[in-house]
Amino acid sequence: MESINKKKATVISFPNEYGKDQFSPFLKKLSKETQFDEQANVRFGFLLKALDYMQYVNFNDLPTMADKPFFAQFEIKIGGEIYQQTFELIKPLNKRDIYELRINIKGFNWRFRGIFFPYKYETRQYYCFIFPFEKTPNVNFNVTDHFRDRAYRILNDLEKKPETYHEYFRETPF
Repeated sequence: MESINKKKATVISFPNEYGKDQFSPFLKKLSKETQFDEQANVRFGFLLKALDYMQYVNFNDLPTMADKPFFAQFEIKIGGEIYQQTFELIKPLNKRDIYELRINIKGFNWRFRGIFFPYKYETRQYYCFIFPFEKTPNVNFNVTDHFRDRAYRILNDLEKKPETYHEYFRETPF
């Protein structure tokens, strides 16, 4: 039996269809916000914990249907305070191999989403995070579906022309 503590995948920031990295700049922006805001510190802490956790999630353990949720419980310590919460962490998005990482923090009115796909390059497994966003009320269209469809096109392009993207699998993770 495989060890639960053994890393199974590398988490990377993957470019959008225009070659632009959106995930790393989003993380940097959140990191800067932590200097001035305790809630931002908690949001960033849970997000980093989730991204770290993803390294230990085997591709075979990803949920295949939305009615089979993938839960994870995290605990972080910020400024001497312990925060603990269970998240419905990973949700499949009704397109082959496209998922969202979900961080809904109770009491903070923060609903983070990170659109990603799993990909095996050479012998290594990667989680390719492309589109980060915060869900907000009063949006006139479904942002999740919009980013899901874009990620699906990127994955299809990657599968057809993997040599075009090989440089992204040689970089260090965020």
